[in-house]
Amino acid sequence: MKSHLNSKQVDLDNPEPDTRVWRQMIEHGLKTANTSANDSHNGSLQAQQEARVWLTGEGDVFKLVCALAGMTPDKVRNETYRWAA
Repeated sequence: MKSHLNSKQVDLDNPEPDTRVWRQMIEHGLKTANTSANDSHNGSLQAQQEARVWLTGEGDVFKLVCALAGMTPDKVRNETYRWAA
């Protein structure tokens, strides 16, 4: 599947290395947001809460990271809610 991002074609199935970095940032946020209470230590609970706010918010940085990852903010939010269920 291909998508256009700022007039640059992005192959969503085989992303460029820079796109992969941004996707890894989103993946890290998803993992942090869904850390179980048993795994929470050394500030992990605060990190979990911050990640959830970031992933479900409307912040400009979040929107930019999604765009650079070739994803829509809505898609990332839906994934966040799916992981949290």
